[in-house]
Amino acid sequence: MTTAERPFPDDLLQLQEQLHRAHAEHRLFLAGPPWSVEPLKGWTRTEGSYSHRGDVPDSPGWTQEEKDTADRMWKEIRELSIAVVDPPPLGIGAPRRGRAGAYGLEEERPTRLRAAGRGGVAAVPGPEPLLPLPPELDQLELIRRWLALTLARVDEKITAVRAEEAEKASRRPLPEPPRWWIEYSIGARRTPERVHTSDCTMTGRGRPTTAESARDILLTVPDARACYLCRPDSALGLLDA
Repeated sequence: MTTAERPFPDDLLQLQEQLHRAHAEHRLFLAGPPWSVEPLKGWTRTEGSYSHRGDVPDSPGWTQEEKDTADRMWKEIRELSIAVVDPPPLGIGAPRRGRAGAYGLEEERPTRLRAAGRGGVAAVPGPEPLLPLPPELDQLELIRRWLALTLARVDEKITAVRAEEAEKASRRPLPEPPRWWIEYSIGARRTPERVHTSDCTMTGRGRPTTAESARDILLTVPDARACYLCRPDSALGLLDA
């Protein structure tokens, strides 16, 4: 099906017309204010130099009203441009007017059944379905192209975010090594057997822990002992107590 057989939606054509009108009004507005937004000194064309303006007088700059008008016009142009170049793919859903915009899509919510008490069922909203696809080949190709461009944008954003996170991670200081180490017994129970400092050379198994945990183990676990070589009980202040 060609474009002539299935023309663009009226909403999209109206947006394009509004965008052209907004550009024309903006160009007409720019012909009025001074040549620079901020006050600047002009110049005189000298022999051997080129200036398409000729002699340029000093510019007093724009008034606040002119700046506000230009900002309002640019905002309108940006919003219309986004609405024109990034509408939903043609042929998907039915155009509607609502909170989602003048060129939104009708939401279709299926229902599913669930038990409602003893012996009864109730219809509740189900998950959002995939949008229906048109049967025309040219529109399917258009949708595929739109999805490919969207996927490329997502991949590009993922790459940028990963690079940013990697850069932040490289700037983070490395965590301090653990100061305390718990050695566990061999067997199914694996109870705490001995407490070491992190620089002790008498242990090859176990896991790091905090000072509070190491102190609690030495005080509450009957079979746990402090290493006689690195003396963690002295470093934890247990001998002084």
